[in-house]
Amino acid sequence: YDERIEHEIVQADAYWTLERRLTSHMLRAGCADRDGGGRGGDGITLAAVMQAHEAKSFDYRLLFLVLHKAEHAECNEALLAFLRIDERLVDIGD
Repeated sequence: YDERIEHEIVQADAYWTLERRLTSHMLRAGCADRDGGGRGGDGITLAAVMQAHEAKSFDYRLLFLVLHKAEHAECNEALLAFLRIDERLVDIGD
């Protein structure tokens, strides 16, 4: 356990709080109905959406760090940076 793992755990909590807030707002605003229609996301900011997008795959980052720690291996910063970019591309594809 170290400060990087702690940081990812804090980020995970922040992500889930933000995700629940955005989803709740969308449901109240009627923009998450079953047929994909709706009235739009009034009150949902681009900044909040981007913050959630950037934090979304915290579980992969956390697992990466925990596995490196368990193996007493140096964290490959280049690979971690690549994975962050890959997470965003996968999220966009979803």
